[in-house]
Amino acid sequence: MAKSGGSYTNIIITQFLCVAVVMLSVLTIKYFFKSEFKSLKKWYTAEICDDTRIEEVIG
Repeated sequence: MAKSGGSYTNIIITQFLCVAVVMLSVLTIKYFFKSEFKSLKKWYTAEICDDTRIEEVIG
């Protein structure tokens, strides 16, 4: 049983590190590369935040 608790802890640590890397990357781009951040934000708004229509999924 102790081994599965250790695995759970390792997964939580890995998830925290991944989130920290993503957050640091976004903040670095936002404050040090402002023009790239604006174009990245425009791409994100157009491509990622767009609603998916059922026709796109089915056919």
